[in-house]
Amino acid sequence: MRNSLEIILTLGIMDLKLKYRSSKLGFLWSFLKPLLQFVVYYIVFAVFLQVGKGSDYPLMLFLGVLIWGFFTEGTSLGMNSYLGKKAIVTKINVSKILMPVAAYVTPALNFLLNFLIFFTLYVCFSFHNLSNLSPVGVGLLLLMFLDIGVIIVALNVILANLNAIFRDVQNIWELILQYGVFMTPIIYPLPVPDQYLVPYFFTNVLAFPIELIKKQFFVYETKIMDPYIIIAHIVSLLILCAVAAMVHRKISDKVADYL
Repeated sequence: MRNSLEIILTLGIMDLKLKYRSSKLGFLWSFLKPLLQFVVYYIVFAVFLQVGKGSDYPLMLFLGVLIWGFFTEGTSLGMNSYLGKKAIVTKINVSKILMPVAAYVTPALNFLLNFLIFFTLYVCFSFHNLSNLSPVGVGLLLLMFLDIGVIIVALNVILANLNAIFRDVQNIWELILQYGVFMTPIIYPLPVPDQYLVPYFFTNVLAFPIELIKKQFFVYETKIMDPYIIIAHIVSLLILCAVAAMVHRKISDKVADYL
């Protein structure tokens, strides 16, 4: 267990160094990228289309952008974790599952620092909502961040194995990420009719933790606490983890041959 943690941290630090190698701004890019994305979304959807309303919308949008950036960066690194570490995969006898897991480290660190910036802005500009953060609320936030971490790691395992065999997976996943941002409650509350909420949250496993996180920070109308929606998300998450375990068991031993 200890050796596995050391390998994960070593690989995570390696990813961090490679990401900012030869970069003048270095780690500052981890904040500039979501900030610029937030500005574009805010101008388009709040200023021109007037989709986002209310004094809390800018912070709500910024939080959504940070979570989506965390998800995008984490799964993109995870998907290429075998291809990017070909020498390690083919020449060193280590558990292959450690590489897609280690790909979670750098995005998690970036998200943590960006989240501290968000929370500082939240305290300054949304002070009236601080009462929402009860001990139960904080516990739910931690649980949802753990939920997102499980989703990313499970997807990393699936994507890394499939991408080692089928290179088209990378292009397919880029398209999913490109359009998925509009199908997830980040920019605006999705106008999903009540009768379709359960299947929606079942098929979009990331939507539930994002909605619940927003609910804890802001006065936000949502039916996320419906028992059927909660059950749908739990079942969806369990299926995702089961698929990840099955893919790893079936493919991981053959990855080196395809690389």
